Amino acid sequence: MKKTLFLVFVAVWGCSPKQVKQISSVENPNPVEVEVKAISDNSMEFTVVNRSETSINIYQYHNLHIEQKEGDEWIPLRILFCPCGAPCAKPAEFVSISAGESMVWEWNLHESWCGELVDGFIAETKSQRVSPGEYRIRILFGHQPKERETYYKTFIIN
Repeated sequence: MKKTLFLVFVAVWGCSPKQVKQISSVENPNPVEVEVKAISDNSMEFTVVNRSETSINIYQYHNLHIEQKEGDEWIPLRILFCPCGAPCAKPAEFVSISAGESMVWEWNLHESWCGELVDGFIAETKSQRVSPGEYRIRILFGHQPKERETYYKTFIIN
């Protein structure tokens, strides 16, 4: 069974599928693997595959953790889980993925954040397409509730 989590954002500019390229990772002993794929001119997909023989927990799955490389540092992008001012329910701490199964996130290649208050009580949602460069997605996972490891997958957006 494939679990899919869609993060919905407004897309303004696009990126052709040819403009997104994965960087081959050094072999990783972790039980997870992340596949990066452009799915349209303005979005890409991340598939986390459980390569272990038991279930794994994906923590903070509701947030898409993407970082951009600037010099020698990785800077986290601002990507909203819930639109500004929306009454979103608190998500579960983690989601489990059975052995051999996967979970998918979609991303519209935009950063998003809350701006100034509109009408005095709801903040305006701001969005901006990311620039070309080197990026990585961070996945926090573990087999037990108190056990957490981090996996990174690096990719290029041209």
